[in-house]
Amino acid sequence: MTKPSARLRRGAAAVLAALLCGCARDTVYNPSHFHIHGPIAPPDVVVSANARAGETIDGLTLIGGDSGLCCAIASHARLSVRKRAFANWLRVGFYIPDAGAVGSGSDALRITFADGSKRSIAFRAPGQHLERVLVPLALRAARGPQRMIVDRSAKAPYVLISAYFE
Repeated sequence: MTKPSARLRRGAAAVLAALLCGCARDTVYNPSHFHIHGPIAPPDVVVSANARAGETIDGLTLIGGDSGLCCAIASHARLSVRKRAFANWLRVGFYIPDAGAVGSGSDALRITFADGSKRSIAFRAPGQHLERVLVPLALRAARGPQRMIVDRSAKAPYVLISAYFE
């Protein structure tokens, strides 16, 4: 068996490069003008496919794509979070705006799981937070959307939230 010559290998590489460079590009797509149209929701937070920015569903107000944030949460909300496998923890990410009304110690996010178990997270300061909440033993092996009720007592005007199991 003979080895291809260096000239043949270079020629094949040149033809391949010409084919790749000559492919038609989408002239409409411009990465400097990238824009998300519609609301953003984290992958594991279940929202209707027909939901629109500004719409409030079960206490969750979907925010438009330009903010890069998910959902403004009312003082009482019903939330469904997808659970794909066994999990000990629920990760809750939230943002509290600097409204000068946080940190009294009574400000809290209370989560009531489907089995009635309750967990609380105290707000200590404005800004971004990522907290781990222990999943009740009875729900750790469950799969599928997990319904929970989220209540907040914060005086801040809103809390932006995302959640996922780990």
